[in-house]
Amino acid sequence: MSRHNIERDEHLYGEKVLMNFIGNHDVDRVLSILNDDRQLAMLATVLLFTMKGTPCLYYADECFMGGKKQHGGDASLRQPMPYPGDHSWDRTLFEVTKHLTHLRKNFPATRYGGITIVWNNDTSIVYHRRMNDQAVAVVMNCGESPATAEVGIENAHEYQWHPHIGVDGNGPWSRPMHVTVGPKSARIFCGSTIKGK
Repeated sequence: MSRHNIERDEHLYGEKVLMNFIGNHDVDRVLSILNDDRQLAMLATVLLFTMKGTPCLYYADECFMGGKKQHGGDASLRQPMPYPGDHSWDRTLFEVTKHLTHLRKNFPATRYGGITIVWNNDTSIVYHRRMNDQAVAVVMNCGESPATAEVGIENAHEYQWHPHIGVDGNGPWSRPMHVTVGPKSARIFCGSTIKGK
């Protein structure tokens, strides 16, 4: 993931809202692109729902449906949606997607807030979205080993922090907020300013 590309888009498109997708009916399904790595597919979904823009989820990506173009045709990309009781239905990503949808609905910072890239390298990224009295921090590790990072939100001590996805335990956290993220996983924290600060 490129810090340069994210920051370029922030300046290039400004307040415009783009439609973002990680899959559609014309390209190989995201799970197949990622060589059936379900953890990376979940991380791609976290990116989709926490970056600027409107997320567009292609049907059945939320239940790990794969598919690649074959002989120039798209039929394998457009298979019927699995029935929820079917043995092929995996609810893991479906549940994560529900949480991410809830996050976007209840934290306007994920829809309208500016994005700040705090830190990134070839396998990890830390960014936050802020708007008015809300902040949402995302720490993502696509690597094979655990990673520790500082979330780096200015005036973080003025926020009441709570884990939203991928975290055990309760807040509040104060600045600096050092977070360790396991291999191929992400943590999302939501904060609101503390009254009187």
